[in-house]
Amino acid sequence: MNNLIKNRTALTEEDVHNVCKLIASGESISNIITKTGVCKSTVESIKYKEIWKHISVLYIFPERR
Repeated sequence: MNNLIKNRTALTEEDVHNVCKLIASGESISNIITKTGVCKSTVESIKYKEIWKHISVLYIFPERR
């Protein structure tokens, strides 16, 4: 999970599951970016179930603050 996603424009389903697990565990967006290399807008879109919904709906994320 700590492998950075470099030089790729597309995420794999495994990448998305890893991001979702981090979001569900309460990690901050900035920590998720550092740990995964996924850009902020993508992490936020996954968190708010705007993209990769077929995966993100499998997770319970902390409420928006």
